Amino acid sequence: MPRLSFAAASYALGEQDPLIGRMVELHGPVKYSTPPRADKRFATLARTIVYQQLAGAAAGTIWRRVESVLGEVCPERFLAVTAVDLRAAGLSRNKMASLLDLSERSVTGEIELDRLGYLNDQQVIDALVKVRGIGEWTAKELQSLGDHWKPYRSVVLLACP
Repeated sequence: MPRLSFAAASYALGEQDPLIGRMVELHGPVKYSTPPRADKRFATLARTIVYQQLAGAAAGTIWRRVESVLGEVCPERFLAVTAVDLRAAGLSRNKMASLLDLSERSVTGEIELDRLGYLNDQQVIDALVKVRGIGEWTAKELQSLGDHWKPYRSVVLLACP
């Protein structure tokens, strides 16, 4: 199959899936953005946990408060701030527990986020599902959605931050 531009792939997906077609119609084709650098993977995962099961605006507000409390989004800062500060930022007890678990596993080296780029899909899933709040269902759901949009999975994932 010849390589398509992100714009061409966006329109091709839009023909296959009415929801994506409507998104492309409203927002235009997907624009490429680079994946998170290895040193930003922790912040990306932490943000993902905060955004789970929340409306975008509410999650965005909470995330900005968390960033303000931490200064730098890194595992060491999550482990250094108080639970009171994290709760005041708007984190639920469950999200806080998930973020602290991710932080502890990152600091101890149980999860080596800088190595994820060298692992196959299953190895990445196996590593991440060890973290509270990142479950098998989430990983498999992402995979099944990806299979539905083959060969344009990268384009769909870029459209869904």
